[in-house]
Amino acid sequence: GRGYGPTHSQSLEKHFLGLPQTQVLALHHRIDPAAVYGPLFETIDRMTLVIENKLLYAKRLSGVAPGGWALEHSDELFPTTRLRPGGEADVTVACYGGELPIVEDAVVKAFDEHDVSAEVVCPTRLYPLNMAPVLESAARTGRLLVVEEGHGFAAWGSEVLSRAFQELGPQLVKGSRVHAPAHPIPSCGPLEKQLLPSVDGVCKAIVEAARDGGV
Repeated sequence: GRGYGPTHSQSLEKHFLGLPQTQVLALHHRIDPAAVYGPLFETIDRMTLVIENKLLYAKRLSGVAPGGWALEHSDELFPTTRLRPGGEADVTVACYGGELPIVEDAVVKAFDEHDVSAEVVCPTRLYPLNMAPVLESAARTGRLLVVEEGHGFAAWGSEVLSRAFQELGPQLVKGSRVHAPAHPIPSCGPLEKQLLPSVDGVCKAIVEAARDGGV
């Protein structure tokens, strides 16, 4: 998002997901970093990677949900954050880290412009992953969209969708993803913007996920 190019704008976390006796955490603007690092330092018993998206450094920590949504946090050591709409949700959107602000804006846009309501599930711990919040929401909506900034092949989102279909079977009517293509991140600002997930792109994916049809 700053034109730093391929050597400074990579999403490398997927290379660490799944390593035995490790864990991967991802910060976002809805949870105070102290609420993550405090419990981590008190309980750490394994190698831990913490993902800090640099764009979040300039974003204010906020506990105020968009109008019409309720902000909730699970009581886990490393909480899962949920944005729950006031009415029934049409789509479940799973994301993490620096994608949460983009997803929130896209969810609001999808509701305001297309009358599609989405529920957002954003875990702090990517691995080992507690799938229960995602599965509970997706079982209700029947539609799951996964959003991440990195490349799609063998990524966090592919694991989430795979496990969701495995656990929910025909309850999950549709599963889809938004991610960057397998291409180095350009230094040119407009090209970089085209490559990475955007509010408009995620909004479009939410609306498409709400439509009838299969995977």
